[in-house]
Amino acid sequence: MRGDSFRNRRIKSRMAEADSYEEWLATARELDSLEGNDKWREADESPSYHLAPLKRQIEALERFCRDPSCIRPLTDFIHLSLHQSVGDITDPDLYLRAHAGTKHIIGRYLDAVEESLEFLANLDIPEHSLDKRISLFEQISRNFGRSALILSGGATLGMFHMGVVKALGEQSLLPAVVSGSSAGSIIAGILCTKNDAELQALLSDLPSIDTDAFRMTPLLKMLETRSLMDSSHLYRCIRANIGDATFCEAYEKTGRVLNITISPTRKRQTPRVLNYITAPNVSISRSALVSCAVPGLFPPGTLTAKDMFGTETPYIPEEKWADGSLYMDLPISRLSRLHNVNHFIVSQTNPLALPFIVRREKGLASLVLKMTGTALKSSVREILHIVRERPSAARPNYLLDLAHALVRQSYTGNINIYPNFPVSIYRKVFSNPGPEDLEQFIKAGERATWPHIVRIRDHTRIHAAMEKCLERLYKKKEAECIISCDT
Repeated sequence: MRGDSFRNRRIKSRMAEADSYEEWLATARELDSLEGNDKWREADESPSYHLAPLKRQIEALERFCRDPSCIRPLTDFIHLSLHQSVGDITDPDLYLRAHAGTKHIIGRYLDAVEESLEFLANLDIPEHSLDKRISLFEQISRNFGRSALILSGGATLGMFHMGVVKALGEQSLLPAVVSGSSAGSIIAGILCTKNDAELQALLSDLPSIDTDAFRMTPLLKMLETRSLMDSSHLYRCIRANIGDATFCEAYEKTGRVLNITISPTRKRQTPRVLNYITAPNVSISRSALVSCAVPGLFPPGTLTAKDMFGTETPYIPEEKWADGSLYMDLPISRLSRLHNVNHFIVSQTNPLALPFIVRREKGLASLVLKMTGTALKSSVREILHIVRERPSAARPNYLLDLAHALVRQSYTGNINIYPNFPVSIYRKVFSNPGPEDLEQFIKAGERATWPHIVRIRDHTRIHAAMEKCLERLYKKKEAECIISCDT
């Protein structure tokens, strides 16, 4: 028993120090074997789902895919049963036991769904025409929803997001919808303005990333702007990494949907999410600049947009905006409405949120901490509400409004990736990371992401299969149109 315990610690240490996902996964499988989790994965029974209906659905899907006459029952199943089944197989408890994966029956179910989608996409018969197949897949894709990657604020700690992006990109798991606030807006901007080849080249050449963002502003300007840091220097850094693209230009180039949150400086204004729908011609670099405008650190700023001649001009010049994480670090409801997102992968480095987030998702200690944290947050929120409503607080109080907004927010999604930073790292929150620091932040992001890779792949696999089928059908339709025009 003592020998197993020592071996267990050795394997966990190797996992924590792995240099690649392949190395981490091989070590995770070794640990699962030692702990008996491989046997748990092989057994179909689990309190996290209803086994009998799940088995029946797997059998039905496999049967439908062998018979072209079963198109109607198969499409009915996809419309009516997919959400119910996915609700079972995405239970977080299924991914807390084993390190290298979950129950094998989950994989069998996903295999059956993917096979059935391929079957429908490829079935070329008169009663299932190309137009009907395209319409079907567009409909089921809308009904099913999709995932988004949200990158929080965190100043220099936000370089952790680069490691998350790198780990997901290497496994082809980057969602098409990406959102960022404050420091996260810069990383999101870099991701969404570069195609896959450019992104891979950037992550392979870390010195090419400009990290010189912080510089103290001269004293006279500091008194004028009431801010410590030089925003023009930060803008130079952002522009060097992102360029001069607008939201629409970035979407047309990469197909990724960039979203940047910004906060108002006037009481009657509301927080905004900028993207190719809400602000197509607005500058991404300028949006990231105002999203990073932490009060007291950087002054609030205005936006710019390209006019019809490509010239950068003021955009809503009468309004100034500030740090996006102040009011909407994670714009979950807005992304849901704008982009049909119902699954959120969050990379969280906000120093105001990290100390209060319960990392463990299971066990009595976790339950007690969650209940305590919820009660404390509710009490603070109520106190702030009472203070704001007092007659003596009738005049707008920016600090009270800001504190209330920070407490009111939720800082978690469906899958949450957190750094395991030592306390000493917080002294670097507002400093320019050197090459070694940058490498450490990125490696920390990768290692924090690897334990979630299997869960992210499983949770996004069905939508990914739908998108691949749709892309293939669109290409076939385009080819038919070209042939028709030629004849």
